[in-house]
Order: sequence, then structure tokens, then C-alpha cells
Amino acid sequence: MKNRIDTLNAKKGKAKNKQTEYQLSLKIASYLKYQHSKLIFKFTNDDGNLTMMQAVRRKKVNPFSGFPDFQLFKKSGDYAGLLIELKREKSQVYKKNGEYKKNEHLKKQVEMHDKLRREGYSVHFCWDLEGFISILNKYLEVKWKFTCGIQNIIAIIKKGKL
Repeated sequence: MKNRIDTLNAKKGKAKNKQTEYQLSLKIASYLKYQHSKLIFKFTNDDGNLTMMQAVRRKKVNPFSGFPDFQLFKKSGDYAGLLIELKREKSQVYKKNGEYKKNEHLKKQVEMHDKLRREGYSVHFCWDLEGFISILNKYLEVKWKFTCGIQNIIAIIKKGKL
């Protein structure tokens, strides 16, 4: 049986079951707990589900906007840490010519990412678990040496078994 949101999305021609930032965060957290349990990390995304009071309070203590959703507190090479902006599945950040799309929210994110890069952080956009793992491995310079294989871990996480 379809729920109300699926029905509304179907009427509007929207694809059902798009992965939200929160769902991607859950997958990433499961992966990190299973594969990199000693890493210190934090998520700050809220999928826009704050009450008005929560939003006001957050704005008072966090005056800057555009911070990436995921923060890894580990130096690697010349980088002070890894920061990743999580995006909904199939959300568009770039135009076909490689430039950023023009909207105020994305503009603030790109400006903050540039500031953070100048401060020595590695900053990226990410849309799925596989992309996250690729970015993380490159950052950590991880070489896979275990026998169960990364694809098996990804499949387990996607099924929600972890």
C-alpha cells in the first residue's frame, strides 16, 4: 500500500524512493562503525526538519551557513580534516559545462567550501555510499586488504543489515 507522500510524488511525476540525506547519513554511519570504528566523525545535516524554534536557536549559535553535513576529525597529509556535503540522490549541483548551478543555498555552500579549503580542509560533495567510500579511501590512502570485499559490505549496508 502506498503512503500519502508516494501518492503525491507519483502525481507530480517525481521518482519514488529517492534517498534522502538522512538515509545516506545512516548508511555512512553504519559503514564507518563497521569498517573504521576508531575514526571520530559527526553529522550535522537535519534534512530541513527543524521546528522554527530549533532553527532560530541553531542560527544563534551557528552564524555561518553552508557547512558540510559530514565532518571527519582526522588529519591526513596536509589536510586538517575531511568535510563532505551530502546530497539527495540525483540532486544536481553542476551544469553540463561543469559550473555550479545557480541557487542561493548552493552558492552559500560553495563559498563555505572554498573558505574551508583555504583553511586546509579536504571538502567534497557526495550523493551515495560508494562515492563516500571512494572519497574517504582517497583521503585516508586506504588500500583494501581484507577478503570479504567492499562490494559485500556496501550490499549489506544498503539492505539495512548493519
